[in-house]
Amino acid sequence: MPYSSPQNANLPRALPPPSVAADRVGGNIVKALVSQPELAPRFDLHLLTGRQWTELLLVHPQLAPHCHWSFKLSGSDWATLLQTHPQLSARCDAWVKFSGNDWVSLLLVQPDFAKFCRWRNLNADNWVALLDKWPHFIIHCLRCTPSILHGGAWAALLSKHPVLAPHCDWSRLSAKNWGMLLLTQPQFEGHCNCWERFTDEEWGPLLSEHPQFGTNPAWLALIQTPKSSSSMQQHSYAGRWIQRLSRWPKLLPYYDGRSLPWHLTMAVLAVALNISTEQWDACTGRSSATAIQKELKWLASLKMLSPAPLRHPPSDWSGKPFSAKDVPRFAIQCTIGQVADPVDVLTTQILKGRWPFLSALLKQAPEWILAEDGAVLPLIWMFAPPDFLKAIRQAVPQDTILGHRDQEGNTLLHYALARILSANPCYLSLPRGAEERRLYDDLLDFGLDPDTPNAGGFSCNQIIGIIQARLAKSRPPVEDCENLI
Repeated sequence: MPYSSPQNANLPRALPPPSVAADRVGGNIVKALVSQPELAPRFDLHLLTGRQWTELLLVHPQLAPHCHWSFKLSGSDWATLLQTHPQLSARCDAWVKFSGNDWVSLLLVQPDFAKFCRWRNLNADNWVALLDKWPHFIIHCLRCTPSILHGGAWAALLSKHPVLAPHCDWSRLSAKNWGMLLLTQPQFEGHCNCWERFTDEEWGPLLSEHPQFGTNPAWLALIQTPKSSSSMQQHSYAGRWIQRLSRWPKLLPYYDGRSLPWHLTMAVLAVALNISTEQWDACTGRSSATAIQKELKWLASLKMLSPAPLRHPPSDWSGKPFSAKDVPRFAIQCTIGQVADPVDVLTTQILKGRWPFLSALLKQAPEWILAEDGAVLPLIWMFAPPDFLKAIRQAVPQDTILGHRDQEGNTLLHYALARILSANPCYLSLPRGAEERRLYDDLLDFGLDPDTPNAGGFSCNQIIGIIQARLAKSRPPVEDCENLI
């Protein structure tokens, strides 16, 4: 506590400023009259401020004749008062004081006062708020402020009041505005002339609600698969799809992973199926985790589909394209041991899409396709174009195709299913015979059984059921998406 000397103790306390004192007196008068309005003649009412008069008249409008100082009321005071007591408008002489916000607050409740409105006082936000409730006021907007509504304002208004469309200046809408508008009013698509400026931010929500826009050329151009085999382009393509699917899972049907390497397609698949990074690591053996959720165990059986690294340093065969004339020399060098690992060489050619050599090899030495207990055959089935597979079926005995198992017990049908998954798991829902699942259906016709389990106990039918159930309830975890590629 501060020290006070005896000589200061008897001095009068400092008086409050006159304005503060007047406010206190006016406030006391209002409190008294709110409870006893009949006492109004006993008080000096000129002490009341405009705000205090508003507070009093809201409760007792019958005291208006005592208010001879209406000039004290601001436009905001009058707007507040007239919302509740429009009969006092005859006493209002402050229409010119109304701001845009004052007019909106009044007209939203009492639209009949539009005849007094100074429309030019309203800004774009005022107009949006007013037209949102009273769209017929658009005639005043176009007459007094024809260019005040920006694209965002038009999008917001048309989303709720499509009847305003004949008055809209469509050129004012940006791609962002169109994305917002078409979500609720897709019938206006014919007026949009900026499809090419749409980004994922517009397409994602729009296609999630209205898949009929999925055939739009601008969208198809945006999601076009990489034309080059550049690793940077492939990572960029996969990364963009991971981001899309993490936010808009319903975009999955538009994904096409057929041109991507296996590890990238698996990263996208993990997002599509709502698999966290930890679960994925557990399934693919990249971490020390031992517990794998039951419905994800089937992923463990797909580990063998990721191409293994070469077990020996690459020979001069591994890095260059083969041709038909190379087949005899390749066979001789393998026989005399100059090629350390023939399967690695064939795998390299397969993964690089060098099919002419493999076609020639299939004709001249089909036994190499079955080398090392058939390790090459599943890879060919996984990556080859469908037309090449016809030649394999002619050269490889039917019993070999039907009875083939890898070390994990997977049949060639499991590999064909993985081929579909790597492209897009939504292809599983396509009708039988569709081009995207033709290899799988051909193997079914050939006699492979979809109920044959692998070593993990999962048949193709079981895996399909798990995937489809997971897609139905999928909502990818956004926080895990950055670590997948």
